[in-house]
Amino acid sequence: MDIVTKGIKYRASRRAYVGNYFLAILITIFFYLVYVRFIYPTFGITFSLFPQTIDQMVPTITILGMAAVIALLFDEPILAGIIRHYVVTNDEVIKVEGIFRKKRVVIPFGNVADISVRKSVLGRVFNYGDIEITGFKEGINMKAMVNPELIQRIIQNKINMFRKSVLRKKGMGSSAQEE
Repeated sequence: MDIVTKGIKYRASRRAYVGNYFLAILITIFFYLVYVRFIYPTFGITFSLFPQTIDQMVPTITILGMAAVIALLFDEPILAGIIRHYVVTNDEVIKVEGIFRKKRVVIPFGNVADISVRKSVLGRVFNYGDIEITGFKEGINMKAMVNPELIQRIIQNKINMFRKSVLRKKGMGSSAQEE
């Protein structure tokens, strides 16, 4: 959560990617057990960063491929934060998505129909979840937010304040016309 000049900026939480970390650790353990305990002693196949034969190339490609998968699993929250973020201002909720070509989805508070929070079992344990903001035309799904109930309350309070100010302006405009 960063404070931006226009509003509060939210990004996906690392807590939501606990499954990725667990999977990366399992892959590492599995690969260690299979390669170090079975393949190397049985077949004598060795790893080399600069393979010179086909027999050396297969384990090199396998190990580097597994390392790439593990790195991707660990870096997914960072990539998600770079690709997608959300901004809550006093007037609207904005979703900005993309790296080179930015796509913005804006829902003014006057057009918000519903706000809901979804949490998985792990989300309840680690306190993260998705916030679904439904507008009349489109919606925004704020994925992997820490303290989603708090963010929901913040947005709901801003919507209520926005709607009260609109009603006051309408009330003042109608009373001025009556005079």
